[in-house]
Amino acid sequence: MNLSNAMSKIAAPLALVFAVSTGTPAFAHHVSDAPSNDDAFSCTRTDLAGLTKQDLVKKLLPATVLVNNKPGASVGGNGRMGPNGPSGRKGGGTGSGVVIDSDKGYIVTNNHVIKGNGILTVNIYDKDGLNSLGPELGVRLVGTDPDSDLAVLQITDKTAPTLPCIPLGDSSKVNILDDAIAIGSPMGTTFTVTAGAISGRDRFASNPFQSFLQTDTSINPGNSGGPLFNTNGEVIGINTQIISQGGGSVGLGFAIDMSTVRPVANSLISHGEVKRGWLGVVIGPVNEQIAEKAGLEDLSGVLIDQTTEGGPAGKGGLQKGDIITNISGHAIKDILALTRLVGTAPAGIEIDITVMRDGEEITKSITLDERKAAPPAPQNRAPAPNEGPFGEQQPPKGSPFEEPFGGQPEIPRNGAPEAAPEATPKAAPKKEPGPGTPRPF
Repeated sequence: MNLSNAMSKIAAPLALVFAVSTGTPAFAHHVSDAPSNDDAFSCTRTDLAGLTKQDLVKKLLPATVLVNNKPGASVGGNGRMGPNGPSGRKGGGTGSGVVIDSDKGYIVTNNHVIKGNGILTVNIYDKDGLNSLGPELGVRLVGTDPDSDLAVLQITDKTAPTLPCIPLGDSSKVNILDDAIAIGSPMGTTFTVTAGAISGRDRFASNPFQSFLQTDTSINPGNSGGPLFNTNGEVIGINTQIISQGGGSVGLGFAIDMSTVRPVANSLISHGEVKRGWLGVVIGPVNEQIAEKAGLEDLSGVLIDQTTEGGPAGKGGLQKGDIITNISGHAIKDILALTRLVGTAPAGIEIDITVMRDGEEITKSITLDERKAAPPAPQNRAPAPNEGPFGEQQPPKGSPFEEPFGGQPEIPRNGAPEAAPEATPKAAPKKEPGPGTPRPF
């Protein structure tokens, strides 16, 4: 599943999880984030609805793990280790994760928790142990997708007990003000439980391969990679980012939702990587003049500014000036909708693209190629201030946004944790380009 867009790779959209009435069944299944028998992982669904929060948490805690990324060795997708790895970089820090398959020992976490070349292990929950920190178990890195900031680990330790798993929920059923529970190991405190509500959906949507739930549930460095649960006992998000000027929680937390997590986890388990589709067009927004000329009733749709030579769009009959309005039954309202839908579709799949051309509606069948690398930016204009290499807008320096926290530095657990280190401010999520800015994908 790959797409060549002006941003990063990543995973599926919240706005595109509805059932499709047209197009191939494979494509219809792909854009759904509901549980499926086609998943590469399995977790028996246990009805936990109706339990008190206290009883629910007792069921959820054993499926949550502390992820350790220890300096000194490299870890590859095959689980083999070597001193410091080819780059000489070292890992370091801790994060959290959640078990999604008991029998095979699969764990989902954040890529930024396991990145670097560290030795990866997990600590499991021990309800009878000091500070609830259970045995440390060996794991292998199944696969990682930096663009979606997701990774899958697998427990390899033969002494490991069978851990309970928690099923992934359905993002399309998440509503504002739904209860939310986070479990993780923030600031060196092991297996901490916090509760709050869903504050927003589809946040930081400028990234076409990632969709976030916003929550006021307290999450901090060390929560990264850990689960956000609903009160039915389902994982609805993987805690990943906060907005903070001081480094700690101010009630603005963000979790990658299941419309992203499910397809990425499936791909990493099945193939060890994520492959995305590529359409081969440079696109721009529809303004009033373009809409009037095309006979559109509103500004919905996406303008094809040019097609890539030899790309799927050109070979399939799409042309410069076409306005894309629908893909396989999904209305295309803007650039984000298009890039997300194409960007989460697997390479090699056939999609039906409906365009307006000279006042007529035309549908073309296009087979997506595999996205290899981001194409160069259009050369017919100079980059604008703060503009990235592919037309996307970069945040101004000094932004208060806190990007993925990263694994927090090791903090002693033999007593009260030391004062948490100050978080280093990082760049804001990329913003949507302004009107008239074409971008390749």
